[in-house]
Amino acid sequence: MIHLLLGILFAILFYIKPFHLFLFFLLCTFISYFSIRYIKEAYRVFWYFLGVSIITSLYRYVPIHVITSAMLVSAIGDSFSTLFGKRFGKKKFPYSDKTYIGTISGIIFSLIPLLFIQPLHIAFIGAISGMITETYSPINDNFSVPIAAFFAMYIAIKI
Repeated sequence: MIHLLLGILFAILFYIKPFHLFLFFLLCTFISYFSIRYIKEAYRVFWYFLGVSIITSLYRYVPIHVITSAMLVSAIGDSFSTLFGKRFGKKKFPYSDKTYIGTISGIIFSLIPLLFIQPLHIAFIGAISGMITETYSPINDNFSVPIAAFFAMYIAIKI
């Protein structure tokens, strides 16, 4: 729930003060990195803040709605895929511990807010790329999901 609520709040606040929120993410990245030794959950927090620090650092060159969309895929898609996958998921993807139900629910739930921000095809590309990345990424999904969704949507917009 914290991941979901803070992720949505960060995406909204990023529209208002992108530079300040980028500095906040950067500071949180350093704090969580140095906290890994002492706090077990700091590892996951570090990867999240590193991912969003990277994409938010591009706010002067990339439309803000692409960055916030990637943040929403990470917050909403990751949260709902975990919730539904653990609760209802039985059949897993080959070579992954993620379930079909979890991934599909992550796509659907992250697609909903993206439709208010992006055209349908861009929203669909962002949601699918983020959730497929979560399913198969060997890197922590708190890092890889926002990065993958961001680059997929940005490339799709440029094409």
